[in-house]
Amino acid sequence: MVLRGIFYQVKADGRVYPVRRSSGIPFAQLTFFDADKTFFVDRELNYEDLTWYLDKLLSSKNVFYAVKVSGMFKYVKIRSVPKQSQPYPKLDQALKGQKVFEFHDIRGTMIGWRSPQYAEKIGVPGYHMHFISEDKQKGGHVLDCLTGTVKAEFDQTADFYLSLPDNPEFLGLDLGTLVEGIDAKKI
Repeated sequence: MVLRGIFYQVKADGRVYPVRRSSGIPFAQLTFFDADKTFFVDRELNYEDLTWYLDKLLSSKNVFYAVKVSGMFKYVKIRSVPKQSQPYPKLDQALKGQKVFEFHDIRGTMIGWRSPQYAEKIGVPGYHMHFISEDKQKGGHVLDCLTGTVKAEFDQTADFYLSLPDNPEFLGLDLGTLVEGIDAKKI
């Protein structure tokens, strides 16, 4: 996760660690966040209802949005998947080793993306969000939540640049089999 220019990694213990400059990353979806729209949500919404509500505020579902939702959460359910090694398992197998964490009455920020449906081959359609607590100690991929009073911000992103590795390991992978049979809504 990147928040205010600082890179964080959530390990399988659900704790947040600053990322060293020498660390590599397998995937990144980044932007210089500049909120185009800001809304306040003052009602209790679970994750499904929150994403439905946020969708109603969008000017279009055909572009990418960086999303930030910050404030008090009455409940957050997050997960973290342990580090994988070669031979890399399919995504559904890797997810079986996930650790799930639940927190109540916690301040923090959900950050992520809302991707258009047509981009499903290069990203998760809809919302893909991660949570980091205000004290930067807890975090992970959001599975569910219950909002308290939160601020939602959108950065509409019309430009999209994809950079792929150019090494033998990547070029030799059959990426189609790694994600075969995976329901994108569960990622």
